[in-house]
Amino acid sequence: ATTNPPSAAGAPNRWIPIDEQARLLDVGHQLGVDRVVHLGTVENEVADRSVPFDLDGGQFDRCGAHRCSLAGSFYAGSMASVQAQLRYINPEWRDRDEAPRIGDRESRHANTSLFDVDVHDAREAADAGLETSGFDLVEGPPMRCGTDRGAIRRDHEPHMARLVQEYTGASAAYVWFHLVRTEDQSDFNTAYSRFVHCDFNRRALRRMTTDLLRRHDLEMSDSSSYAWINTWQPFDHDVEQNPLATLDVRSLQDGDLIDYRYTGYDDEGGLVAAPVFNPAHRWYSYLDMATTEVLITKQLDSRPDHVQQTPHTSFDLADAAPDAARRRSIEMRLLAVLD
Repeated sequence: ATTNPPSAAGAPNRWIPIDEQARLLDVGHQLGVDRVVHLGTVENEVADRSVPFDLDGGQFDRCGAHRCSLAGSFYAGSMASVQAQLRYINPEWRDRDEAPRIGDRESRHANTSLFDVDVHDAREAADAGLETSGFDLVEGPPMRCGTDRGAIRRDHEPHMARLVQEYTGASAAYVWFHLVRTEDQSDFNTAYSRFVHCDFNRRALRRMTTDLLRRHDLEMSDSSSYAWINTWQPFDHDVEQNPLATLDVRSLQDGDLIDYRYTGYDDEGGLVAAPVFNPAHRWYSYLDMATTEVLITKQLDSRPDHVQQTPHTSFDLADAAPDAARRRSIEMRLLAVLD
């Protein structure tokens, strides 16, 4: 091409003319880039001025007095990312018979450590999905109930059940419970979750599913499959600080997930799962999430050949404005019944 390509966060980019039938994944692998995106055909006369051109909803300028013809070309480049520190369970727990216990700030700091990672812009991940990466972003009705638990159960939980049912194609979806998180960090159970974790443990799938179905006078059926889904949504204002990062489940390796006990509600604690650090892990976040957007993640699935557990955590944006509003969000744990 005769013009400079768009740049993501100052990263170097290259234009590669390749045949339509070329294997994009091979091209990306050979070039060491994050993705290869087909731009289609562009042909435009430009003068000594900037001409805006749309790439996946974003704008860039192409300047100069010449004719541009990018027919059948592809753009390969590095996606925008932010550097962050994420807290993982300490790696020595991988080789122990017992499980670490986390239920307050002291036990969290004793059993976890910070690691530097790159968190990529999930809006640029073209292949994100519940059954690929383990997460997806969808449009949803804003949550206008504040912290009123009764109003949330009455007005917003049905919205999320319908959203999950429609997204997954389930015959029914049931809310187990919801959590509201705000700038009030006095309660460890509802404060921002500051270490990488999953929401459940696979060994609890049958018990949890049976318990929730029986609340609705139903029983598990061998003819149905069951998936546990988490929805996460900001309310009152868009996310300016403390967003949620999600791990692409395809970057998890055997042995990464271990057990831990969450003791925030009682001393015995519930058995949950969390990964230990692996430099191969690939993290994403939908930065600047709006109140009309809902992040959905897979947390359990009775189908062994489907995505099972998506680790996630809150993190601090180092370059956020000093007066950035602290995040307010609501999350729900739901069961989707798949016939």
